Parts: sequence; structure tokens; C-alpha cells
Amino acid sequence: MKKKAKKFAQDNMLPKMTLEDVFWTLMVEHKVAQKQATDEDQRIEGNVAIIDEQFLELQDLIGRELSEDEQSAILDIVDEYTPKDKDGNFLCSLLPFDYAWEIYETQNRGE
Repeated sequence: MKKKAKKFAQDNMLPKMTLEDVFWTLMVEHKVAQKQATDEDQRIEGNVAIIDEQFLELQDLIGRELSEDEQSAILDIVDEYTPKDKDGNFLCSLLPFDYAWEIYETQNRGE
């Protein structure tokens, strides 16, 4: 009897997953990962577009193009002064770039 019970347990208690099931699961996981990557790429592109727009508006305001060093300094100021949560995520919209420019000018007056 034990032999029969053991064979029944082996035949009926193992997962019934075919190669087709494995392939289907991998395809679904791949589609989900692709969508997440696409969503992240779109979010990054949107954020870059916002930053570029802010720089263009600032350049219009001051009447000239910003150097790479100035752009980098402005981004550092925006990052420093925009409120963040404990994980470093921004809690609100970015500090306006014209405010960051005023801070930059104040910091660099004596140079």
C-alpha cells in the first residue's frame, strides 16, 4: 500500500507546469518589464523636457545663453532648495529657475 500511496503522491502532487506554461509566464514577465522600462523612459524624457524649458525661460529672462557651469550650478541649487522626502524624492514642483539664478548670482557676486 505504501508503494501505491507514494506513486500517487509523486504523480499528483508535483506542479503541473508544461513548457508552454513556462514560456507564457516568461513572455508576460517580459512584457511587464518592457512596459515598466518604457514608462520610466517616458518619465525621464518628460523631466528633461521640463528642465530644458526652464533653462530656455531663464535664458530669455537674463538675455543670454547659460554656460555649462552655470547650468550645472543652477541644477545644484534647484536640487538643494527643492523640498524632498526622506528618500530624496521631490515633494513638490522644482524651485523656479529664476529664483535659483538669483541665489547663484548672490553666491557669486564677490568673485
